[in-house]
Amino acid sequence: MKVTREEEAQRQTVLNIEMEEPDLESYLQRAYQRVGQKVKVPGFRPGKAPRAVVERMVGRESLLQEALEFMIPEVTAKAIEQEEIEAGAQPDVELIETEPVIIKATVPLPPLVETGDYSTLRVPWVAPTVTDEQINEALEETQKQSALWEPVERPAQMGDQVTMDLLGAIDGETLLDQQDGPFVLSEEPMPIPGFGEALVGIATGDKREFDLTFPEDYLSEAMAGKECHFTVTAKETKEQKLPDLDDEFAKGVGEGFDTLDALKDDIRQKLQDQKEHEDQHEYEDLVLDELAVIGSVELPKIIIERAIDHHLEEIQETIGRRLGRAITLEEYIDVTKKSEEELREETRETVEMQLRRSYLITEVAQNEGIEASDEDIEAEIETMVETSGEQGDQVRQLFMNQENRDSIARSIRSRQTVEHLIGIAKNAEPAAKPKAAAKPKASAAASEAASEEKTEEPST
Repeated sequence: MKVTREEEAQRQTVLNIEMEEPDLESYLQRAYQRVGQKVKVPGFRPGKAPRAVVERMVGRESLLQEALEFMIPEVTAKAIEQEEIEAGAQPDVELIETEPVIIKATVPLPPLVETGDYSTLRVPWVAPTVTDEQINEALEETQKQSALWEPVERPAQMGDQVTMDLLGAIDGETLLDQQDGPFVLSEEPMPIPGFGEALVGIATGDKREFDLTFPEDYLSEAMAGKECHFTVTAKETKEQKLPDLDDEFAKGVGEGFDTLDALKDDIRQKLQDQKEHEDQHEYEDLVLDELAVIGSVELPKIIIERAIDHHLEEIQETIGRRLGRAITLEEYIDVTKKSEEELREETRETVEMQLRRSYLITEVAQNEGIEASDEDIEAEIETMVETSGEQGDQVRQLFMNQENRDSIARSIRSRQTVEHLIGIAKNAEPAAKPKAAAKPKASAAASEAASEEKTEEPST
């Protein structure tokens, strides 16, 4: 086996592997044993025909094609070991020729990670506050939720609830057919922009027809960008009757409050908790952004491109769940009206930032000796079990698997590391000097990233 190594570029190196005839023999023998079990040779039991006979029947090329399936990943792994390369992730492999067998393997190296002096990390923190206006808005929303709907004889106004029969047709084909459906007139773009406005003034018993156009980016391909003819028959109109905001109202909210002031205090505390939770996430992003400025990460192109692939797949799955069916990348491209390259470029910056953050967090964790304890892991699993209801036993069984436990451990370690960095950024604890060397180094985080990748056979 001849291996030539090209010069490194962008934390990647290319291996050109040429197989010589003696190198092929063991792989062809294994291929013969596989094929021999499947091929019927007159006069021989399955798997008992001599190799020469099987090879004459199927041809050497067929044996070679069978061998390539396991030969390519094995030979690539041997070449990486022979060249003493520390791979940061699975290589991209391409079969160049079969006579002779020539394989091109692009091997990503571990990213170069330098955390910088994160002991100097400082991000101003301003504790969130709740205003009286926000409390009143929340109180009014609670008031609306407690309101009663009472029938009225007048034409419908914005905010009224109209019970209606609804038909929607596109190009003469009925796509919407709903009987006795309640609809609250509002300026919200549901089910289509302008629908609520088109019904203002309709009275019980009235029939109204109108045309509206669905947005170009509407999720349903059958409706996107199409003009729809609506036919609405109003059955009943109701208006909302709001209760008075007093102590009696407060007693009927939730588990009940003695006074309206007590209800406001409860609303204030819940809003405060919510704002602190939201601001904490925003602050965390600011801290990690600053960490990315202080430190640096040089990533192999392969790792970036695979992360973009994964990101686009997640978007497809999200859209598919909304539609109730899986969608292909081609369908996603058709919905967005953008090319695959445009979609990849749009998400590239976000994906690269996520990768840099992940590697920096892992490096800081190693510098600080942050690890999830067995107690941490068990507590995390128990929380998931408790929140899973009837599925709790299945969840617990799932985490009997060591790989899943390791995943939980990494998640805990990442969270604890971010908390440590937030403490430094707030100057809430003594800043610890990083233990890492000043020079950039190939991060051990890369080996973790490689271990988390799906173990797929390299494509031929």
